[in-house]
Amino acid sequence: MRKLVAFIFVSFILFAWGTVGAQPVNTLVDVGTSNTNAMSPNGNVLIGETGWYWTYNDGKIFLSDDAVSIDDVTNDTLIVGSFRDPNALTPDGDTSAVAGYWKNDVWTALGQMPGVPYFDYDSDDYSRAWGISNNGQYIVGHQKFSNGDFEAWVWDEINGYTLLGHRYRGSRANAVSDDGSIIVGWDEMESGPREAVFWDPDTNFINPGYAGEIFNITPDGTWMVGKTDGYAFRWSEAGGIENLTEGITKTGWAITCSANGSVVGGGVGSGGYDSEAFIWTESEGFEYFQDYLDAKGISTIAWQSLYWITGISGDGTIFSGYGRYKPDLAVHSFWVKIDDGSAIEDAGAVHVTDFRLEQNYPNPFNPVTTIRYELPITNFVELNIYNILGQKIAVLVSERQRAGQHVIQWDAARFNSGIYFCQMHSGSFSAKQKLILLK
Repeated sequence: MRKLVAFIFVSFILFAWGTVGAQPVNTLVDVGTSNTNAMSPNGNVLIGETGWYWTYNDGKIFLSDDAVSIDDVTNDTLIVGSFRDPNALTPDGDTSAVAGYWKNDVWTALGQMPGVPYFDYDSDDYSRAWGISNNGQYIVGHQKFSNGDFEAWVWDEINGYTLLGHRYRGSRANAVSDDGSIIVGWDEMESGPREAVFWDPDTNFINPGYAGEIFNITPDGTWMVGKTDGYAFRWSEAGGIENLTEGITKTGWAITCSANGSVVGGGVGSGGYDSEAFIWTESEGFEYFQDYLDAKGISTIAWQSLYWITGISGDGTIFSGYGRYKPDLAVHSFWVKIDDGSAIEDAGAVHVTDFRLEQNYPNPFNPVTTIRYELPITNFVELNIYNILGQKIAVLVSERQRAGQHVIQWDAARFNSGIYFCQMHSGSFSAKQKLILLK
């Protein structure tokens, strides 16, 4: 019973910590159960498949019950997807699920496709918005027709819907450049599989004859990413198509990319890996995301596996995705902001004025806890763990670190339940916090 109470308490503390204070760096934040679909370009807003959005300060907020799908989000939390519109009624009085955008607790429908009658939501979405440009001016998605066909479209306030065409049973638009000139998605081949395509507005197939899909495009239209011919790819007009998962047995999908062309995705596996998230960069090429975090000293000990990365910020420092979380072995979403010292400090960042060692969270914990501390100047730091007898049992930090906020995790899996102390030394500063390990 004590273990159950401890687990509930730890889970509560984790959730509560994730909703207050300045954004942490270099720590994998648990966003809670269910998958995250996408992240805003600045990395501050996540959206999830069960109808929620999340920010670090506000936590998880659920949209209204009439939300059917939510698929993309801008920096100012303009969310697109589909919802049950009470004004979109069939001749029998049934409600349709239509494409729209959500802002400030209100859904706004994009309107009825001219000449296409509404149909009952129970059979499928009448229309659905899959993507929105970073500036919020253009929305893309697909329209379903009464004969079962569906077709990609782009929408804006001035022109309304513009259908993009389809060859056989259907096409879909997934994302759009900021100026609305390039739209990416897929068009169905005669034999059935999807084929990667972009419209500018002409229809362009990047790898004709091979099954695939373009998932995303950078705001300036330079890079497109997706999957084709059994591998994750990046495409540009200058460089053509690039195989990002060459030599990987299970090649997965490229989902999105940063402004400089770094690509993230998931579903890859080879050599002991099953279905894992990955990152591809110009400097390092392909890496499993868990290895990428480990190399930067970011602990993934609380996670059994990281499956997919579904978001990367424009500057390539913030990531979101989902994986298997060890405490309850359920699928949870995560968010991580990486600062390896090379990024230029944000003008809006928190200015640290004093040395500080915060209370660990959660506390009590089992077996992993997170410790945050602050340095007003670049200085040598020691962060050690002691048992009740005053014996040093773990060295967490022993190095020179730059000024700012720092976060580290301690995994106490090999230690017994009891009271421990975390001691910080930096120059003349010294501080101690009591840690309670409860197994």
